[in-house]
Amino acid sequence: GKDRELLLSSLESFLAASLSRFFSSQAFIQTVRELVTRLVGSAAARKPAELLGEQGRRFLHRTLENLLSRLGQPDRRKQLVKKLELWLERQRKQARPLGDFFPEELVQVASGLAAPFLPLLFESLFTWLRREETRAEMEQRGKRLLRDVLDKLYLLQKFVVSATQYDRTLQEKMPEIVDEALDSLEAAAYDNEGKLLEALERSLSVWREQQLDELYTSLSQKISVSQLVERVAEILARPAVGKRIFTVLDALTGSGQKLSLGQLLGRVFGIQEQELVEYLSVQALSTLTRKEFAPHLASVLVDFSRRFLEAHQEQSLQDLLHIEAEGRNAAADFLSDRLLLILVARLPRLIQSFDIQEMVETKINQLDVLDVENLLLMVIAKHLKYINLFGALLGALIGLSQLLLGFWQSR
Repeated sequence: GKDRELLLSSLESFLAASLSRFFSSQAFIQTVRELVTRLVGSAAARKPAELLGEQGRRFLHRTLENLLSRLGQPDRRKQLVKKLELWLERQRKQARPLGDFFPEELVQVASGLAAPFLPLLFESLFTWLRREETRAEMEQRGKRLLRDVLDKLYLLQKFVVSATQYDRTLQEKMPEIVDEALDSLEAAAYDNEGKLLEALERSLSVWREQQLDELYTSLSQKISVSQLVERVAEILARPAVGKRIFTVLDALTGSGQKLSLGQLLGRVFGIQEQELVEYLSVQALSTLTRKEFAPHLASVLVDFSRRFLEAHQEQSLQDLLHIEAEGRNAAADFLSDRLLLILVARLPRLIQSFDIQEMVETKINQLDVLDVENLLLMVIAKHLKYINLFGALLGALIGLSQLLLGFWQSR
């Protein structure tokens, strides 16, 4: 168990460092861009119905139905509002600008999304303005405005206007004035689509620089955020709105759609394929190259390995990896050969790095006087025994030789 935990912790550190270097390498960045380009190109060339398939369309319908059904439940809406308020409160305390949540690319994307809808918006607006009841109200407002203007004139000016009957003429021609004003407004709207989109981009750019707390405070002064979310959720939950949403979804993803996904994004939303590639590449690389991503991924992989080993702790590594005898022998031969090559290459340097004399001196210097005395006595006692035996043998030989010599001389 201890060895396994030590191995896994070392593996996590190694993976974190290796993945961090790998994700920040030029080769990986280029590979991600090429992969995103191929995926987007392949998807853009296909029609939405082909890309999703029948199962995908059914899944999309079920998901949307489930979402709208939940929005239709008051309790669910309250939970959504509560979670949103808690999230906004946390973000406000951190004093984060809106640009942290909405990247700069979103400004161009929003402008591209708004471009194809401007003509539809203008058409709906001016159709409503030209309705009889709307025009009648505008004529009444125009007459009231005219009376207010005349009331602000001096007495002599009023006399001149009344004498020439300008006021009556203007009131009689008010329907024509309203028609001319609507014609001029409609022409100006269609002629200045580009300027309106530029104004939208500038507004969104300024909006991104605002602090979340500042926007939240200014919005709260006009309407409660909870009430706003509640109102939007309530509108989306209406059957008529849901029906329209499904109609648009079927039109975009149905088999009758002749445009490919790339053409649909370009014509309806104003998104070009290359722009989508750049956006997805930047988002993917910004996520993968973040400082905390590699350690997090390494932690996830190691946690998975730990849980896998705990679930199969009764099995051997051979069983887990399905290693046969032939593969095991090949791995053993390969590892032993590599290990021998490493030892042959490293052993001379290792031996040269060892200073035996210094190691012995250091070890002896670390001993106290009593230990040195005991060590000397042990050595002396071992060798003194042989000295005593040698002295006894030598004395016996000398005594015997003297005895023999004295016996020889006596004869």
